[in-house]
Amino acid sequence: MMHYSTTWASESSDCRMSAAETKCWWMMHHARSLKYTGGDDLGQPSASAYLDPFYSPSGSFIQLETIDNPIPCGTQKNVRLLYTAKESTEFELQYQILKQGEVVRTGSQKVTFNVEDDVSNKYESTEEVINGSETQISPELSASELSESSSSEENCPSARETRYIFLIFMDAFIRQLPKFEVSIKFPPYVLENAESIPVSVCAQYTYGKPVQAHLNLNTSLEMYEYESSYYRTPILQNSLELDGCYNYTINVTEIDPKRQNNYKRIQVSANVIEVGTGVEVNKTEYLDRSYTPLYLDFSVDGNHGQYYKPGLPYNGKLKVSHPDHTPAPGEAVEICATVSRKRIIDTWLATKEVKFCKNYTSDADGYIRFALVPQNVDSTSISLEARSLKYTGGPSVRQRRSIEERNQWDMLSLKAVKNLIQFQISYKMLSQVALQVVIGYSELIRNL
Repeated sequence: MMHYSTTWASESSDCRMSAAETKCWWMMHHARSLKYTGGDDLGQPSASAYLDPFYSPSGSFIQLETIDNPIPCGTQKNVRLLYTAKESTEFELQYQILKQGEVVRTGSQKVTFNVEDDVSNKYESTEEVINGSETQISPELSASELSESSSSEENCPSARETRYIFLIFMDAFIRQLPKFEVSIKFPPYVLENAESIPVSVCAQYTYGKPVQAHLNLNTSLEMYEYESSYYRTPILQNSLELDGCYNYTINVTEIDPKRQNNYKRIQVSANVIEVGTGVEVNKTEYLDRSYTPLYLDFSVDGNHGQYYKPGLPYNGKLKVSHPDHTPAPGEAVEICATVSRKRIIDTWLATKEVKFCKNYTSDADGYIRFALVPQNVDSTSISLEARSLKYTGGPSVRQRRSIEERNQWDMLSLKAVKNLIQFQISYKMLSQVALQVVIGYSELIRNL
């Protein structure tokens, strides 16, 4: 049977009274065993142990107390304690995070440390000291018992139970946490032609409270090591007192006056120095600017929409998304359908394309549901094209949109080829029938 303790040391403990933010640990579960080697008449020791962590300036130690069978009066035994464990032993520890003695968070974590198979020479006790790896234990009489004792064995009481108390000293049991965390946040996405960009720099303790500190802030375009000084762009430097968070707006023309480096990422570096302690934390984040204001995608229903049947209406769906792939509601989009038609006029194959367009607005989920009127039986394929009415005309927008549309055209054209093959097969059969009619008519003329 194992007994565990989760009691803390006294309030004067360095861990609990530390002014800095500190993580204090204590033992939660311990699945290792203790065993003894000694004289044959020592008896079988009980499989019980007691673990109690303490904290000291130099480190930490765990107290193990074992309870053994009574030792007969007048006997003395050598006891050796073996701590059986592998080289790497895993413990599950509970911890408390304290700030100026106040508990702000608790939790548990598994940690691993190294021990030796035989660590008896590291054990100490307030009553016995193990020299090397063994100690001598014998029952002791109290002062009153000594005064009333005689030489007879019946007046020499045996110890009802023998307790061995040892201390295992551990290193790095008290772990200092980072003082605080610094975060730099940008908008979910920023277009490459944006003139201003909002930024938020925050310093918070791990338990959520703001940090009072001095902030040194640098804002610039990303610097490349191979760049010469001629191509370097300005670096905006700012120093101020911080109370939790600082929000500001980047004027892009200040870090890129000629607006010729839209391909570069924006770099923000923060150096935060805590007031009172002087502890520093550095943080750098980069922002990629997007060349695509919207993503338009016809392929949102899987296999649905691959085919249409002439004479029946066609129902489709278009997904409109922001560069961060979130839905884009309220966006005006024009959808155009180009219908290809083929028919036989006399012995000639005639082809024709008809294009018609309609404007739509994406719903709250970023979808546009559209319908095409029923087509004649001579229609062989339909090509769909979507374009944003808001973002039209810019070279970067047009370039990206053409890529997206080309994918859609490629996909839809591929689907339409199957219909075209079917039409060609039907046309070939019809042509053979017409040819047979012409041959029959010629033979009739000759017979006349």
